[in-house]
Amino acid sequence: MPTSLADELCSMTVGAAGFVLALSDARITQRARTAVSVTVNYDACEPEDAVLPLELIITGPSPSSFKRRIFRRALPSAFDFTPVEGGTHQVMLRETWHNRWIGVLSVNVAGEELGA
Repeated sequence: MPTSLADELCSMTVGAAGFVLALSDARITQRARTAVSVTVNYDACEPEDAVLPLELIITGPSPSSFKRRIFRRALPSAFDFTPVEGGTHQVMLRETWHNRWIGVLSVNVAGEELGA
């Protein structure tokens, strides 16, 4: 419950890590050109809950690895992406407005990098 006008306009939770992203099976070695499954947990968003639209941004070692997707109809409980190269990929899911909840996951992918 907000205690002041400042809390009502911009609460302390704005931009907080409300989404928990995790690999569906962390025991599997993630490889280039093979689907990577990620699960999403929204429990930390209580009591406000996540609000659509959500934006998914995936960046890899080179610019050609950039991917963006907007979820407008339903909150995803999981999603897949297929990296085109090896290296570290940053996966970010965020609200585009409302509380601006965010979740970030770093995925190490086996395989060669494409380069710049």
